[in-house]
Amino acid sequence: MKDDNYLCDVKEKDGNVTVEKVSKEENVKEEDTSKNFEDIKKKNWKPVFILLPILVIVPLLVLFFLSLQEDNMNHEEKYRTFMIYMVGSDLESSGSIATYDLNDIKGSKIDLENNNVVLMVGGSKKWHNFVNEDEIGIYKLSKKGFSKIKSYSVSSMGSVDTFSNFLDYVYSSFPSEKYDLIFWNHGLGAAGLEVDELSDDFLDINELNTVFKESPFAKEKLELVIFNNCLSANIHFASVMKNYAEYMVASEEVLYVGSVIDRLNFLNDVKEKDSAYDIGLLYVNKSDASIDAVNKSGKMSLDSTMSIIDLSKIDDVETSMNIFFNSLDLDNDYRAISRKRRSTDTYGQGDYEYDTVDLYDLSNSLQSYSNDKAVESLQSSIKEAVKYNSALNDYSNGLSVYFPYYGSEEHIETHLYLMGKIWDNDYTSFINSFYNRANSAKRAHRAGQETVLYLANDLKRENDSITVLLTDKEFDEYQSANIYVFKKENDKYELVLKSDKVSLNDKQLVFNNSNVLKADNKIVSSIYEKNTYKVYGNYNDTDVILKISNDGLINGLFVDSDDKPIGGFVEYNDDNIDFYSISYSSLTEEKIEEDWETLKEKKTLNNESINLSVEKLDLKDYYVLIEMKDENNDTYYSKLTRIY
Repeated sequence: MKDDNYLCDVKEKDGNVTVEKVSKEENVKEEDTSKNFEDIKKKNWKPVFILLPILVIVPLLVLFFLSLQEDNMNHEEKYRTFMIYMVGSDLESSGSIATYDLNDIKGSKIDLENNNVVLMVGGSKKWHNFVNEDEIGIYKLSKKGFSKIKSYSVSSMGSVDTFSNFLDYVYSSFPSEKYDLIFWNHGLGAAGLEVDELSDDFLDINELNTVFKESPFAKEKLELVIFNNCLSANIHFASVMKNYAEYMVASEEVLYVGSVIDRLNFLNDVKEKDSAYDIGLLYVNKSDASIDAVNKSGKMSLDSTMSIIDLSKIDDVETSMNIFFNSLDLDNDYRAISRKRRSTDTYGQGDYEYDTVDLYDLSNSLQSYSNDKAVESLQSSIKEAVKYNSALNDYSNGLSVYFPYYGSEEHIETHLYLMGKIWDNDYTSFINSFYNRANSAKRAHRAGQETVLYLANDLKRENDSITVLLTDKEFDEYQSANIYVFKKENDKYELVLKSDKVSLNDKQLVFNNSNVLKADNKIVSSIYEKNTYKVYGNYNDTDVILKISNDGLINGLFVDSDDKPIGGFVEYNDDNIDFYSISYSSLTEEKIEEDWETLKEKKTLNNESINLSVEKLDLKDYYVLIEMKDENNDTYYSKLTRIY
């Protein structure tokens, strides 16, 4: 975007450096000298004659050369230019996260003789550093820090024009042998990234492709693109970026951020000899070192799923992926595939609208419904493309894929629309067919649905097991199950265990209560206090305290004194559950320490075992509820039953 009001920078005033455009015509006035020429001759005119050029020409020359100096500073070819496209959003306005990351970049440690670091910032209601909220700014890193070299009026950082202008401006103003790009903001899985807080706009995946297709990097590839965004290590972004970059670094899962998490300071350690892979590894190692330090403190347990992807190998992944999805038979295996999809770990910490799963892990889950050759080819191509994977869990292999399941109808159809803009292949045909089949079943099912769905048969206690017999329909549509154990006291129900250790044997759901089970970092302990429950446990993999009102709402479950759920499970809602958590905006050393001490004072049972055997508990005081999910993602409940 051309800014006609912009002036080249040469002198600093109020944080801005400007050059005034001056012409001789504006400064030299025409005079009628014929009448007073003799008088002038009689005066000491030589000094005046000499002074006039000094007063007029010399300042112009100074400005001219200073302008050339600034121009040369921008146009002198260097070895590498790092571009940072930073959309602050609520990460900055609420948590100062962008400020933390920018403060980690030290110009004094970076070889700025051979490298440029150019930053574009905007999209936040409030900045806690040098950035002005009333504009979009472009800044260049010097030894002393970032200084502004260009500004625009406020517009969406999630728009095609803004991002396109940044790429064009940097490429034309900072010629380099190599270019690297860092995205910084929220990630929306396969849908897009860079959410602008001021406009709620974001760059969707189709817009991302559109910008790069018209950019200089359509002909001269980026060396490396780093997605400092959640949920971005997916085949969809990789498929777009394979045409415009050599390597890509991203995370399959969400990224934890805060003053105790370092990533952008990898720039301080980049050496000229470093390859794209080396630079990507610096970024990943900085991130993992921070995560490791927090985990070793014992105060939190954070996940990390970073990967370095060779984009030249993505064509092979796409080819084998299409063969794999084409091998799946929805006509005969829909229910089985749906059940396997549900049991596959979904990224996003409960924000299921993103619906991304690890592609390698998915192929393992669906192997029996495909064929060995298709699965082996896909897994081999993923291993070839993912050059480095630092996942702390055992199901993340570096590359995720969108597979609609949990998302709302609106979210899924938005994804399918965007996928259709990028691809028309066996994969898109499969996910459209899967969604349409599932959605038709859901609509038909829900047309006559009651508020609460119950399993047809009652729970039974048989020896050391809790069982419930499913009907043929329930068995056919079964996806997964959980068990909830409550202790009843004063007509209130204290949740002591939530577990997914429920197996399907023949047509029975079975929970063996003689097993010593851990609370799985979910609800781990609770207390009754002044007519309200406070349940201490975990929400979205973060230690939390849920404050429960005296209407019996427990983590989304309504219960009453008649031993029967009312209303079933409901979605988490800030209006009816107040929660305290360690969130991204408060992830600092001081806050972690403070929150940890609070949790320790409440004596949570995190990581301790709960034994439900007869020897350990008086079972007359305990009640059980089994929850079953079906293929339509609907939930059925057993009646809340006392264990005798």
